Amino acid sequence: MKRLSALLFLITGFTSLWGEQLYVEAGDYRINIPVRWSIYDKTDVSNLSIISDDQSVIFQISYYEGDQFEDVTDMYRFFADGIGAEEADKSTLSYLDWNTLIADVSFDSGGNLFRGWFMFLEGEEFDYQVIAFSPQQDYEKTFRYILSCLDSFAPGEEARRYPGVISRMTYQEENAVYEKKTDFLDGRALVYDYDEVEFQASQTVIEREAVILTNYESGSSEAAFAWDRYYKLIYRDNYSRLEPIYHSLKPHMAGKSDLEVAESLLDWLQGFEYGSSNTFSDLLSPLESLVSGVGDCDSLALAYLILLDYFEIEGILLVSEVYHHAMAGVAVERGGYTFPFRGKSYLVTELTKDVEMGMIAQNMSDPQGWLGISLTD
Repeated sequence: MKRLSALLFLITGFTSLWGEQLYVEAGDYRINIPVRWSIYDKTDVSNLSIISDDQSVIFQISYYEGDQFEDVTDMYRFFADGIGAEEADKSTLSYLDWNTLIADVSFDSGGNLFRGWFMFLEGEEFDYQVIAFSPQQDYEKTFRYILSCLDSFAPGEEARRYPGVISRMTYQEENAVYEKKTDFLDGRALVYDYDEVEFQASQTVIEREAVILTNYESGSSEAAFAWDRYYKLIYRDNYSRLEPIYHSLKPHMAGKSDLEVAESLLDWLQGFEYGSSNTFSDLLSPLESLVSGVGDCDSLALAYLILLDYFEIEGILLVSEVYHHAMAGVAVERGGYTFPFRGKSYLVTELTKDVEMGMIAQNMSDPQGWLGISLTD
């Protein structure tokens, strides 16, 4: 595999990352980097460069004051002309408050051919240039990583709980919207709109990230960081998709305490049929789980934690490679088994068995067998 040593961007002096989410305050954006990737440690955070562990993928983020370019096409043209890029396939979309252009770009640097996806976001306060690329001959093998990096980019506060640009690109507002009507536990109707295209968009993210997850040895410290990244990306991608369901649930929770809300949502989800996606990931998207009434341990735990967060109830995800299971931990006061995490205690909550909060099977009760993940970092 050719190393990315002859680039228009010279990268040396790496600082290793462990799948952490980085916040660049000066540019008001976040990224979530795959485990073992490295950051070029330089003082100019307005041009951040990151490289994969095998040096096959470069991921770069640059930001500018919002008045430097006329529009997003001007941004693309400025960059493409600067590197002598070939004419690219381009798509435009509106992403939250940013006019956005995405291009599949090929270019030559030092006699070496490269290909990647380049995103340009033009906004009021900041403009962003977000690019990920690899040697031309490695493009097919690195494609998932390129998309994963770009999809992890989150500009501003709202994007933290909104699908990434790549995921959003697959979802168009003009798609058919259906109404779901069912009965909640109190006998009153639960009515909300949903779009089946969002099922596919969310599942695509899950399957892409599940393949990336296989690169880390089970049980290793690297795997723990990789699981953390995996679930954080899925949580973010699904969060805003569940908002219509939250608004439909809200009247049913009026006047209830945090504990009562957590118990009501748990009772509802425990009544779902057990099932999975029957795909490589074996994880059905939280959105489709709620609409279909079908889910397994991690899909239902993710859905539960998203809904709890909408109701401003703190929770964490608990996953175990030892027990091949997932649960939620909820920060409510009640007797029962708790999981210690970052100086707090979280009441364990089983989604796939009809048991009360705080109950756990004896053969799964060793906290050393569980990994706690804060999805809201």
